[in-house]
Amino acid sequence: MVQLRALAHFGLPSSAGCAGNRMLAAMACALTPPGRRTVIDDSPEAITAFLRPRPVRELPGVGAKTAATLAEYGLHTAGDVADVPQSTLQRLLGARAGRALHEHAHGRDTTIVSSPDAPDVSQSLRTDAAAGSSRFLRPSANGRQQGSFSASHWGCVLGSGVPVPT
Repeated sequence: MVQLRALAHFGLPSSAGCAGNRMLAAMACALTPPGRRTVIDDSPEAITAFLRPRPVRELPGVGAKTAATLAEYGLHTAGDVADVPQSTLQRLLGARAGRALHEHAHGRDTTIVSSPDAPDVSQSLRTDAAAGSSRFLRPSANGRQQGSFSASHWGCVLGSGVPVPT
């Protein structure tokens, strides 16, 4: 519904990713072509099947330097990282970064998807986009604008497919 409204009101073709948390939803959205959506089921098997083949660079918090460090140890995919004990990642990257990477490689994200006082999505997209606000639409790593919202405990990310000027 949100994709149709974004197209109708703003002429923006969009992609959508929905998953059990915002991190997985954002990863799914980044891989989804405009006009389509990707839904990752909340089962451990579905999360593992989605994450294991993904390059480690696609995990949140993994930049070029961290990816290079992990590559030195033969860790190239999220599955490779998931197979390594958390304590090993903490020795390689530091306590906080190692713990976060271990959680992300297993599809766990503690980021809060929404708050009880979050405004209605359609209202937010309509008023904020019309006013030029970036509260719900912001550049993503792939240059598309994206916004986020939740449906109960699920995280959903909507990407417009429109490159953001830099």
